[in-house]
Amino acid sequence: METKREGVLKRTLSKNVLGKQDTEPHVLRKTVDNDREKQEKISENASTTSKMVTGIMDQETLDRICNRYNRKDKLVVQHCESICKEIQRRYPEYVIHVYAAYKKENERKIVFVVTVMWDFDLKENDIGYRMIKRNYGDISTEGIDISTSKEEKELMISAEEHKKLSLCISKYSDKLMDHHRYLNVISGSFVRSKNYKPSSLCLTKESCMALYVYVKGFIPIEEDAFQTTYDGVSVDIREGLFFPYGMATEYHENIKMGCMITRHTGMSTNLGGTLGGFIDHPLYGLCCITCAHAMMRPEEMKFCVENKGEIASPHVYSSDIVNQPKCVAYQHNKIGRVVQAIYKEGNHSEAGVEVALIQIEDRPPVSGEFPETTINGMTIFVIE
Repeated sequence: METKREGVLKRTLSKNVLGKQDTEPHVLRKTVDNDREKQEKISENASTTSKMVTGIMDQETLDRICNRYNRKDKLVVQHCESICKEIQRRYPEYVIHVYAAYKKENERKIVFVVTVMWDFDLKENDIGYRMIKRNYGDISTEGIDISTSKEEKELMISAEEHKKLSLCISKYSDKLMDHHRYLNVISGSFVRSKNYKPSSLCLTKESCMALYVYVKGFIPIEEDAFQTTYDGVSVDIREGLFFPYGMATEYHENIKMGCMITRHTGMSTNLGGTLGGFIDHPLYGLCCITCAHAMMRPEEMKFCVENKGEIASPHVYSSDIVNQPKCVAYQHNKIGRVVQAIYKEGNHSEAGVEVALIQIEDRPPVSGEFPETTINGMTIFVIE
């Protein structure tokens, strides 16, 4: 009962540009001549009542054209894009991402959401625009506090409510992700948060669709605010990011969840993925799981689809050794081999299944811990 946009924020921030543009027709956009006339009037006004910095419209002039037209107007959006790029141009080493936003209570007051490196002190006076600054990766703790709360863990809802919530998420998740580029996770929740403060968590029992966004309350100017309900299901907006777990590429004497694994096929390209959890299988004994598409040959996947979504020995290439982290000559990296896989597509009411089962023959796990993930010698993620 959860939808995630895999790596969307990471991808968006790394691009350092605004995301896709609004494709809805602009209400006030009539003809090219009208746009040209509008631009000439704005330029004339700007030259007499306001100053332009390096050819970029200043905040005062931007406020005036936004009040005259609207936040979705073509010219407003274009000037906001230029301002975002200008802010990044001035501080290329410190400003990671900028987008133009508004608050629901005042759609004509544009604010620039600026994401910066942790050690960079940036103020509105520095850039000359109305701004909210965010340190990279810094989000409200509201979502974490709710998900770890006693109420969220212990409250139960009826089967009918659960089905209604699941169907609602299935129905709207793709549409919401398409229309809100900073929406990162959609999840079902049994409680709603009101007037959140770090020192005071006020929760009410109510099944709802939890929408996790990058910065709560600051909506991109090309987008409309979320509805308060969808098909009778309430919405609770929270802050949250989703990054796919980076697999650990180091060799581990005893394998752990999250380790990089590869299947040596003897062909030019081997198969690879991330090691999932461990199970005690009644037939194969100690096994680990991973995604089927990451471990199975094309012909094995074809056989699986054509045979009610399942494949097992003798139709699996048992000679293909699974290694951790990968197959290297003269190194004992073997952990086992694939013995079974299941691949079944889901629909609006049922989840799909896609899993490969690896029988562990060597270097079994000794704990349920995840490994440290490092990049350039720096630890970036640890789960215990």
